Amino acid sequence: MSLTKAPPAPPADPREPVLRKPSTRKRLVPY
Repeated sequence: MSLTKAPPAPPADPREPVLRKPSTRKRLVPY
């Protein structure tokens, strides 16, 4: 269900939050 929160996630700074949130890491992953 975290896949649905990935697209609407704000791609403003997906570098810092990516390391803090494991669910945002899917944004960089081609899943």
